[in-house]
Amino acid sequence: MPPPAAQYRALLTFMSELHECASLRELEHTITARIADVIPADLVSLNKIDLTGTMGGSIGLFVPERVPPSVIEPAFDKYLHQHPLVQAIKRDGNGSPRRMSDFIDMDEFRTLELYEYVFKPLGVLHQLGFSIGQVPGMVVGIGVNRLSPDFTDDELETCTLLYHQLPAAFHHVQLREIVDHEQGAADRPDLTPREREILLSLRAGMTNQQIAEALILGRRTVEKHLEKLYEKLGVRSRAAAVATVWPAPTV
Repeated sequence: MPPPAAQYRALLTFMSELHECASLRELEHTITARIADVIPADLVSLNKIDLTGTMGGSIGLFVPERVPPSVIEPAFDKYLHQHPLVQAIKRDGNGSPRRMSDFIDMDEFRTLELYEYVFKPLGVLHQLGFSIGQVPGMVVGIGVNRLSPDFTDDELETCTLLYHQLPAAFHHVQLREIVDHEQGAADRPDLTPREREILLSLRAGMTNQQIAEALILGRRTVEKHLEKLYEKLGVRSRAAAVATVWPAPTV
């Protein structure tokens, strides 16, 4: 079942704002600050979760910040083993949106130290969580939280749509950061602005699909741009295109 029209419009507006972000930091803050416009929440958290205890501890960004992160983070790490969503990601690697109540009865959850020292001080009970990135030993997750009621199936579906669109926003930010720091492609007046963007994305190691998502283009359109780019540079491969504009330094 598709989400209600108003919620869908809010989702589209939110995704448009994410694509305007110029840095990863701005993207993370925008997600945390604005996701409640799409899925009503009392508190949203972006958590860089130390799964193994070897990454220096978890880090949290809370909107609004009801309790200092320096208070919540140690308690979160201490009782991380009680967090049903985090443990599910550790087990199966599936970072898609899921509700806390899909894993545990909420009356039982209230008996846990995790609730007493983390969720209760934050004034929330129900959580809809998903990951936006995983590396060995750490997962970056978003928690959409409220006291009541629990999240509906429609809200879960909306969050799932958002989850599937987020990689495009992250690829777009990655490309914009590269554009801001790299000058080589800008020195080629024979290339169009779009061809420069695609060339920079090649240097970043992005696939055709990732380029299409980042630039909001069809994959076939990306392939056409690549054909023209190769022709202008006199090359036949991605690696050769990059090497032509950014040759390896000689020793």
